[in-house]
Amino acid sequence: MKKAILMLVVFLLLVSVLLAKERLFIFSNFVVLVGEATPSTETFVVKAPLNARLDWQNFLATGLPESTQITFEERDNLETLYEKNLGKRIRFRFSWGEERELYVVSTIPVLKDVETGAIYYKPEGYAIFPETEFISEDSFVFHFPVAPESKVFYTYVITNGEWNASYMIRFDEVSMITGYMSINLEFDPGKRESYVVAADIPEPGINMAQLVRGLYKTEAMDFAAQPEAQSPDFIFYQLPVNPVEGGSKVAFLSKEISPVKRYVYRPRFLGSFTGVSIDYEIENLPFDLPAGAVQLYDGDRYSGYTSINTHVKGETLNLINVAKSLELTAKSKEGIIERTYKSLKYQRVYVLKNAGSESKEVEISDVLPVGASKVSLYVDGEKEKLEIAEEGDFEVKIIVPGKDEVTVTVEYSVPKNY
Repeated sequence: MKKAILMLVVFLLLVSVLLAKERLFIFSNFVVLVGEATPSTETFVVKAPLNARLDWQNFLATGLPESTQITFEERDNLETLYEKNLGKRIRFRFSWGEERELYVVSTIPVLKDVETGAIYYKPEGYAIFPETEFISEDSFVFHFPVAPESKVFYTYVITNGEWNASYMIRFDEVSMITGYMSINLEFDPGKRESYVVAADIPEPGINMAQLVRGLYKTEAMDFAAQPEAQSPDFIFYQLPVNPVEGGSKVAFLSKEISPVKRYVYRPRFLGSFTGVSIDYEIENLPFDLPAGAVQLYDGDRYSGYTSINTHVKGETLNLINVAKSLELTAKSKEGIIERTYKSLKYQRVYVLKNAGSESKEVEISDVLPVGASKVSLYVDGEKEKLEIAEEGDFEVKIIVPGKDEVTVTVEYSVPKNY
C-alpha cells in the first residue's frame, strides 16, 4: 500500500507540469484523472465522467484554503429517484400495459393507488417520474471558506478503465514490429486529453470488481508514438485521438528491426528427442516497448507467441522459447560413471539431430550443480574448451550438419555427501 501511494505521488508530480483542465492517464488496470481549475466563488463542482466507477475516498486536491470541505454527490439511480419523489405522485406503467397514477410510500418501492387506495409492493413494470431532475454523473463539491487565491489541483482514481500493449513481429527479408495500444474504457472519456502509462505500479488500495473486456474496434493509425514524458519509473504516451467509451485499438509503432534467430537446447534429461527452442534477439532497441503479448510470424506463417516485460530504448530484447523447431531436435541423459571415496563423477550426453538439408548452429544452454569440478567437454569424442560461469551456467555452440547428428559429452565431479 505504501509503495502504491508513493509511486502515485511521484507520478502526479511528474504529470503536474502537463496539466490543463482535465486529462486521463490510463494505467494497465485503472485510470487516474487529473485536473486543475481556478474557482472564483465559494462553491465549485467537479463532475466525474459519465458511467465512471470510482471510490470517492481516493479524491485528493491541493491549493485549498484551510477548512475547505469536499462532499461527494452520487449520480441518480432508481432508488434515489424514488427518494426524490417520496410522498409525491408519479406515473407507473404495469407489466400488462396499464398506466396509473400512484403515490410513493417507500423507496422499496411501496406505491399506493391514488384512486382506489390499493398498495403495490415492488410491482412489475417501470416508473415514470414527471418533472424530476436527474443527475447522470457523480460529483465532488468544494465548499470553500473563501474563494481560493490560486489554482486548485485535483485527482482521483477511476477503476473501470485499462489498457495493454500487444505486438506483431514478422520475420522476413525486411523484418517488422507493429505495436498496438488496446484501450478499454467502460465510461465516457468525453474530450479529455488521454495518455497511456507504462509503469510497474499497483492499484492504490482499491477493491475492484472484475472487469469484462469487450470487443475492440480497430483504428489503425499511421503514427509512431514518442514518450510525452518519462522518468525512471514512468513512460506515458499521448493518444493521437480521443478514446471512446468501450474498446479501441491504436497502432502506435511500426518499425523495421534486425532480429537474430537462435536455436537453443535447454535439456530436461528425459531421454527422448524433442524440438529445440527457437529464440530471437534484438540488440540495442531504437525505441521503448511497454510490456505486452507478442505474436510472431515467419513470413505469412504463424510461428509462436510469447510475452515481454517493459523494455527501454538501448536494451536488448530476448524472445525466449517462442516455438519449437521441427527439423532440429535433441535428447539428453545423465548418469554416474565413476565413484571414489570422496567424489562422484557424472556424465551428461547431449545428442543433436538435424533433419534438414542445411547446416544449423545449435546452442546448448545448461547449468552444473554447485561444487562441480574437473569439468571436461567432448564434441563427437574430441576434447574442447568449456567456459563456466560462477553460478555454474554454460553455453556450447555446435554446428550440426544437414541430415546428420552430433554428440556432445560433459563430464564433471562433485563431492560425495556422507
